[in-house]
Amino acid sequence: MNDQVSDNNGANGSNNTGAPVQTERIFCGNGKEIQTSIGSLIKIGISPDDLQKINNYAAQKAQNGENGWVNLALKKRREVSPSGSTHFLEIDTWKPGDRSNNGQSAQNTAPAQNNAADVKGEEVTADDLPF
Repeated sequence: MNDQVSDNNGANGSNNTGAPVQTERIFCGNGKEIQTSIGSLIKIGISPDDLQKINNYAAQKAQNGENGWVNLALKKRREVSPSGSTHFLEIDTWKPGDRSNNGQSAQNTAPAQNNAADVKGEEVTADDLPF
C-alpha cells in the first residue's frame, strides 16, 4: 500500500469536471474490543510502520503550512478479522471545503444539534431544557 496521500486537484476538492476527487485512504492500526470489570474498551495496536505513516502525514501537513496535527478515526470492522480485530484506525484526511467523503470526520457524522436559534415560531422555556 502506498503511504502517500494523493493531492486534490483544486482547492475545493474537485477536478476540472467538478466531480469530487477521491483521496487515498491511509490505514494505520487496528483495535480489539474487550470486556473488563468496568465495561468494554478497545485496545489499539499500532506497528512501527503505522507510526511512520502517521508521522509522514503530519510532516506533509506541516510542509503545506498546516499545524501538523493528525486526526485518527477508529472504525468498527464489518467482520471480526482472523486475528480477532474488531476495529481499525484510519487517518482522517477530511479538510474543510473537501467534498470527498473519504475522510469523514465527526463533523460529518454527528447528529444535528438543536438550539434556541434553530427553533422558529416556538418559544423555548426553562421547562424545555433537559437540565
